[in-house]
Amino acid sequence: MLKAVAMAMPTYVMSCFKLPRSLYKDISTMMSNFWWGGSEGRNKMHWISWDKMAVHKNIGGLGFKDLEAFNKARLGKQLWRILTSPNLLVSKVLKSKYFPQESILQCTLPKNASWIWQGLLGARSLIEEGLIRRIENGRNTKIWDHKWLPETPTGKLSTCRTSNCELKMVDELICQQRWNRNVIFRNFNKEDAE
Repeated sequence: MLKAVAMAMPTYVMSCFKLPRSLYKDISTMMSNFWWGGSEGRNKMHWISWDKMAVHKNIGGLGFKDLEAFNKARLGKQLWRILTSPNLLVSKVLKSKYFPQESILQCTLPKNASWIWQGLLGARSLIEEGLIRRIENGRNTKIWDHKWLPETPTGKLSTCRTSNCELKMVDELICQQRWNRNVIFRNFNKEDAE
């Protein structure tokens, strides 16, 4: 019951705003006190730390959520929605105000940004961690900067860029809708080339 009620209340707000750390602590303290039977002015013994209670049930915890991670995940979900659904009204409004000429992944945070926009951009790193670019024609994918190799741990090339290499975009590695193996093997190490 505690998880259902206590987590349902801040869920909507966590989808819109990055909550302050002090609020995470206050909510966690209230949940912990309720769990262990404490009341105002009279605390009971807490037999397990809240950090251990917030571990998933499969690995020995009680399955309470880490509120800060949950908040970031909710904001990341909203950011993903804006990224993948550009025709939504909210996507159009935010794009026109905060990133009219660029991608949501490259835009900067202006000094006068709303709390909502600050929270959404705070979750951008979460989205970027899991993104791998899909190569269609390769014109929009930078060889050295973007994550585009799904088989590598980082998604990027491990080959060091040399000063005489003028390759910039992935489309320079494609010839007649096939990989140009000569160019690839000449410019990249064996692991990347394969």
